[in-house]
Amino acid sequence: MKRFLLFTLFIASVISAQVEREVRAVWLTTNFRLDWPPPTLDEQRQMESLREIFRNLKEKNYNTVYFQIRSNGTMLYNSQIEPMTHYFTGRNGAGPSYDPCSLAVSLAREFGLEIHAWVNMIRIYSGAENRVLENRNHPYNSRREWVKSWTEEGKTQYWFNPAEPGLGAYFADLFSEIVTKYDFDGIHLDFFRYPGKSFNDDNEFRSSGSTMDKGSWRRENLTRILREINSRVKSIKPYIKVGSAPIGIRRNFGKVKGWEGYNDVYQDSEKWLEEGLLDYIVPQIYWQRGGRYPFDAIAAEWLKNKYGRHIVLGIAAYKDEVFPDIPGMIEFSRRAGSEGVAFFRYSNIKNAVIPAFAEKALPPPAKWMEIQKPTAPDLFYASIDYSGKGAGLFLKWDDYGSTGEPPYYISVYSPESEGSPLGSDNLLTIIPYTERERTLPLGNKRKIEYYLTLKGMNRLWEESSFTSETIKILDKKLNSLLEKGKEPGAYLVREKEGQFIVLRSDKNDSVRVIVSRKDQKDSTAAFNLFRGDNILKLPAGANSGIKIIFASGGKELNLRLK
Repeated sequence: MKRFLLFTLFIASVISAQVEREVRAVWLTTNFRLDWPPPTLDEQRQMESLREIFRNLKEKNYNTVYFQIRSNGTMLYNSQIEPMTHYFTGRNGAGPSYDPCSLAVSLAREFGLEIHAWVNMIRIYSGAENRVLENRNHPYNSRREWVKSWTEEGKTQYWFNPAEPGLGAYFADLFSEIVTKYDFDGIHLDFFRYPGKSFNDDNEFRSSGSTMDKGSWRRENLTRILREINSRVKSIKPYIKVGSAPIGIRRNFGKVKGWEGYNDVYQDSEKWLEEGLLDYIVPQIYWQRGGRYPFDAIAAEWLKNKYGRHIVLGIAAYKDEVFPDIPGMIEFSRRAGSEGVAFFRYSNIKNAVIPAFAEKALPPPAKWMEIQKPTAPDLFYASIDYSGKGAGLFLKWDDYGSTGEPPYYISVYSPESEGSPLGSDNLLTIIPYTERERTLPLGNKRKIEYYLTLKGMNRLWEESSFTSETIKILDKKLNSLLEKGKEPGAYLVREKEGQFIVLRSDKNDSVRVIVSRKDQKDSTAAFNLFRGDNILKLPAGANSGIKIIFASGGKELNLRLK
């Protein structure tokens, strides 16, 4: 609780303009069950837990998930190459009755999130779960000749030897299986590196006959593996995004001297971008702004050479000294020209509300990837649905024989009026095109008139050039309340269902409503306002007065109860 309150204090001091496009990603960790699955063998609870995670990310306006499907040499699905993790059933190599990867992909589609298969690469074992090494299909056993031990902090780890000639094909086969079996949007390579300078590969270097120095030879070993992965994956699905998460410092510069990707673990990430082997990178810049390793200076160094690809800044949300400065880091990311931010890891941000993410944003399009723009869907019906617990916007769409590339998603907009500009401030949601109908809950965002229009989107988030027809909807129940009053302003209406305030606003805004009770504690409710006439349902029990405080400008209105 203290950590969350500290976050809100710091976050309130940062004002960040909303953006239309940026990556808002989170690493969803399955290794050691850190984020998911929960520590239970109850399959229903496992599935419900993952749904709650994706729902939460959608509500908080994230748009990208790096979903960990390989760690410690085990997989999150029934692979033909490596064993299934024991996290779901408690048994080595035995999976649950459902497919965790299929579930994750289907939830990503349902909630309009991009999802990447996050794979821990060269390191195949660390920690204390020794039982995984007992499985004969674990790479420690099935590819023993490729494995080297590495000691770190007194504990033994196992790593593949990147010099092994067959390793590139091995990973190409693994990723081919992943992208063929599942509809992931991207693959995300982690631990794609050597463990350190003292890795035991002297014999392999001598026998290679290479004329390069040892550091260059090691970098080329990793690059060779990446070439094989990229070639194979793109041949299967050209639209798959290939990404990697290198360590935080690419190369030392200025006063920044630390553990380098280039010289200490042999990641030639700049070359990977320059060759077009990666579509994006997420450097793990896991420090605060200022100090010995300043986040902003290191990020700026990464952003000097993007080679037309995406650079997303990795943020250590798990660190107490970093967490309060997340708003400032987001603000810096936008000013510096990165494509967005990614947080390690989900559990560290699941309760955080980030005002910089108040509006939805789409991921930036990968302009170098050739894919047709989609056609616009046909919105042929929209209305207010009163059948559920609360009123909702019901809409139906189709293509009605339109030619061209069908959409993968649709974006649902509610502009102020017909012909008004469309943007993040009126983007309601992203929906899979195949659904063809959806009811959108309104919550407290009630107004009398709605305009709805749709755009088609391909899987790289490029929208159609045109929109669907715009449909105007009148909320008849709210309009009947308005008709019982006078000219719109701010006044009270009493109905059997409770008390309502009719409130006109000249712009999108929010208000805090304080309801006074004689001899009792006041109650407070918060509402979002739309431009035009709004009707706000009040908490029960008001018997003294009502104060309305506008977020914009601090204007106050007072209503007296008779």
